[in-house]
Amino acid sequence: MVMESIKQAIEGALTKLGIKNPDVSLEHPAELSHG
Repeated sequence: MVMESIKQAIEGALTKLGIKNPDVSLEHPAELSHG
């Protein structure tokens, strides 16, 4: 729920900046620490 809200906010901001079809992917910090 929170991750989806953040993703939508980032996509909206990128779209407003003129980046068409932004592809945003978010990973949990625990997943990032393992590569």
